[in-house]
Amino acid sequence: TIDYSGNDNVTVRIVTKTGDKFDCDRAIVTVSLQILKDGDIKFIPPFSSERLEALKASWMTPGLKVFLEFSETFYPVNFGFERNNAAYETGKGDHLYFDEAFMQSDSSPDPDHILGLFAVGVSAEPYLKQGTEEKLRDYILAELDMLFDGRATATFQRLVVQNWTAEPFIRGACSEYLEEFVLISILSRPLDDVVLFAGEVMPADGEYYGYAHGAALSGQKAANSILSMTIGDESTPSS
Repeated sequence: TIDYSGNDNVTVRIVTKTGDKFDCDRAIVTVSLQILKDGDIKFIPPFSSERLEALKASWMTPGLKVFLEFSETFYPVNFGFERNNAAYETGKGDHLYFDEAFMQSDSSPDPDHILGLFAVGVSAEPYLKQGTEEKLRDYILAELDMLFDGRATATFQRLVVQNWTAEPFIRGACSEYLEEFVLISILSRPLDDVVLFAGEVMPADGEYYGYAHGAALSGQKAANSILSMTIGDESTPSS
């Protein structure tokens, strides 16, 4: 729970799942949008109806990244499939294979041959529904073999999967909104100026949601806000 009711002469009290308590003057909440939507954190007092409606009109899109290592580079710098064009054009998904080792020094005695795959939204669904890492590997190699005459399977060595949707404390790749600027403004609004929010879901400029730099900048903005408020608290004479 995050209790900012001011009871017990404590401005903010955070109680973890294991029962640990942390009392503070202010707190920054940086959990993912899906964690807020799922109600994993109990806020006291609870969210306003306006904030709850904003959460209902927002969602986390599914997505993953996969890195595959091969014994040779048989693929171009980047490529995709025509089946994903419509999803990209309508904003419902994105998909790209890319050479993760591109621009690696030609003088390297043992160059890497690593192909990356990035997929979000509806474009990620065929990969996510494979269920296991082994089935996902076979699915990816099969589609690459169709493009490159079986060279993917013949030269495959290993893969690493980053499935954001399956991460228990993330549950999605990035945030999406029906009306981003309005909803971001509502969701990023502090609670009584003592509980602030940050993360990719609430970018500092209201635009770069879904990006790592947007998350970092929002954290910086929240921290600066706390510093400003703290200085203001210290400069205010006590009655």
